[in-house]
Amino acid sequence: MSSSVRRRLVCGLLDCPMSLSELKACFCVSSASLVPRLKEMDGVGLVFRSEGVYCLTFTGMMIARMLAQGERLSGLVEAHGGFFNTHDMSAIPEDLLAHLDMLGDCRLVRNSLDDVNATYRGVVEKLADSKAFMGVSPMFESHLPGIILFIASRGAPVSIILTQSIYEKVVDEYADTT
Repeated sequence: MSSSVRRRLVCGLLDCPMSLSELKACFCVSSASLVPRLKEMDGVGLVFRSEGVYCLTFTGMMIARMLAQGERLSGLVEAHGGFFNTHDMSAIPEDLLAHLDMLGDCRLVRNSLDDVNATYRGVVEKLADSKAFMGVSPMFESHLPGIILFIASRGAPVSIILTQSIYEKVVDEYADTT
């Protein structure tokens, strides 16, 4: 998708179908700019017009989702690229690396010798309002299994990435809690 107008259109239509006048207002562009782009996108099967509104096809929806994923990943790298470039990420499986954008507007909490419980406090502070939990833990924190079980018991989805040695420790020490 070489045109910035086409990229903006496909991402904008991901939220909901829009009429030409809604698209013009949303993107602050003229009909003369929009109509040719919409015709091109219709011609390659990205959009279609139905009852006066433009909608994404399945292909258009997939492209829009991938563009949105790229935007989220770009924001994550802008905020935390230094962390990813200075830490060993090799323990994270490829299929999870492909979805790092799901970290979204995350906050990095770093322990120091002056405050070895910073990560634990950071997690506990967010528990009351958690609707889901996603985390990466290269070290073992004895309270973490209880926290994860608490969140899961409320029906919230839980995902955590552990190194192999930490995973084995959790399985050995907490096998009876399930």
